[in-house]
Amino acid sequence: MTLDFRALQQPSMECILLDEANTVIHVGVPKQGAVRKLEALRNDFLAMRGKKLDISAEHKVYDAIAEIMSINEEGLKISGKELKTKYRLNLMHLLAFEQAYLKFIDEIKSAKN
Repeated sequence: MTLDFRALQQPSMECILLDEANTVIHVGVPKQGAVRKLEALRNDFLAMRGKKLDISAEHKVYDAIAEIMSINEEGLKISGKELKTKYRLNLMHLLAFEQAYLKFIDEIKSAKN
């Protein structure tokens, strides 16, 4: 019998950020509360399409994505402000992440059933 620890690794979603170093992180599965917070911001995400968000809503969106992205195998903690400045992600990047990440979570849920 062989125990292969590689088979026990947690699933992750690879993200390549837009900073000078093209930082790569492997975002894992968060606690349920973080996913609920992301889903609750769905209206803010939808409002982003082609419209100017108020600064409070924009901060909430950046902070929610940063919280999720900070759950990474590399142990890199990311703030909402860093997403916007250091990593140069705009609101459309965040919308793309949100859609891809929720799809990633759905695939994990489907695989467990």
